[in-house]
Amino acid sequence: MDSVLQQNLQFLRDVHNGADDSCYTAILRNWNDEMDPLYVKYMNDGEYKMYDKLYSIDRFLNKAKRLIQEEAEETYFSLNSFWRKNKATNDVRHLNGFILDYDFYKKRSYKKLSPIEMYEQHIKETLPMIPTYVVDSGRGLYVIYLFAHASIKLIKLYRAIYKQLYYLQNRFGMDAKAMNITQVIRIPGTWNAAAEKEVSILEHNETDYKIFDFCPLLNFSKQQVDAYKHERKSLCKKDKEGKKPNHSKRKVSTKLFLKDLEKIIVHKNKQGIKKGYREYLIYLAQERMLWSGYSEEKTLKKSHQLNQMFLNPLFDSEVERRCKPSQIWWNCTSIEKVISGLEIDTKLQQQLCYLQERRIKDLKKKRIRNKHPLLNRSKKEVDMLIRRTHVCKLKKEGKSNTEIANILTESKSTITLDLKYIQKNKHEFRKVLAETIENIVAILSDNKKIRSIIYDEQKRLREWLESGVISLNDSG
Repeated sequence: MDSVLQQNLQFLRDVHNGADDSCYTAILRNWNDEMDPLYVKYMNDGEYKMYDKLYSIDRFLNKAKRLIQEEAEETYFSLNSFWRKNKATNDVRHLNGFILDYDFYKKRSYKKLSPIEMYEQHIKETLPMIPTYVVDSGRGLYVIYLFAHASIKLIKLYRAIYKQLYYLQNRFGMDAKAMNITQVIRIPGTWNAAAEKEVSILEHNETDYKIFDFCPLLNFSKQQVDAYKHERKSLCKKDKEGKKPNHSKRKVSTKLFLKDLEKIIVHKNKQGIKKGYREYLIYLAQERMLWSGYSEEKTLKKSHQLNQMFLNPLFDSEVERRCKPSQIWWNCTSIEKVISGLEIDTKLQQQLCYLQERRIKDLKKKRIRNKHPLLNRSKKEVDMLIRRTHVCKLKKEGKSNTEIANILTESKSTITLDLKYIQKNKHEFRKVLAETIENIVAILSDNKKIRSIIYDEQKRLREWLESGVISLNDSG
């Protein structure tokens, strides 16, 4: 027991190695057990009971030791340290490492695996570097890379490396929202109340990293990035500040954006997901609406409507304060970041109108381009239906498969397969053919549409109509 306690405390010392009395570390938990019992008794039911307390390094280690010995539940500490007793990005003093927080149990294919099985079977071999610590968080997994504490001035490099690590590991359920500068993780030795399991260290490796050791993971070097920025700056001569935004165009995309957010809420509700995305979704809705020129009153009204759709709605004060954007920029959160932050998978994206990756949008456009402009079918589907219609007509006339193949300039095997399909799916073929004949009749009776069709295509449609009527009557 003492050895496990010492291992957990050594982990905390390694994370904040190099910290002095001027550095503060945060502990996040429910502190009601240390508050005045009378105050707790009359506390509002909706009052948020978990909050941060910041300690100097020695007091932090002593406090953490006591919490581990008491087997405290839902207790977290900050990876990075702060120069004063305020847990905010602007107050970070030292950057100490990267945490890859895997919620792999949310992935259907990994749901039944334990943290150690998930690490050994899937994650370990894909990591770009040897981790300093691997921690079982109760249900999920922490893979931690510690490095010699770096200055907050390297925050841009820190974020870029973090982002690249996410792209390398997100297929295993790495949490995109657990990459903040002020990120907290569970203290080893405390308990995960939801899983009813102790947080434990699975693996420890002696490493001696510096933040610059992770730079090879990036796609471009600092010199390449600086050269690109200089080139872009010289090309962009238009003054964006003097250009007034076109709110009417923005509102069109915003309406589609809000509809997609509603679909996402419905989808999350069906999966039973009650929290973890609510604040971010409301923030995105407010940011987009204010960016599009909507008034604050309409923005808040829509935010409350979205909030009521959640299985577990936020308090009104949280919607109006915690989810409010600090200011409106000339641009808003990109589609890629929204998809990543809300964890929208490919299957859900296909049901949305606006929040789709470029790859999915391009595929959708390609399918539209390949469709017949009047029959709403792909070229391959139209050609196949025309061929089968002619096969039906010629077969009724008593032609053999070989004769039909010669007339239609197709192979005999193709004609045989067409006849087998028609015989097996007679009712479905009849239904599709009847719908197509109705469409062709409507097209050929519309003078405006006829003018837009070249003569050869008109002739083809008329021949098809004639064969289709004969085939339809024959199949009846």
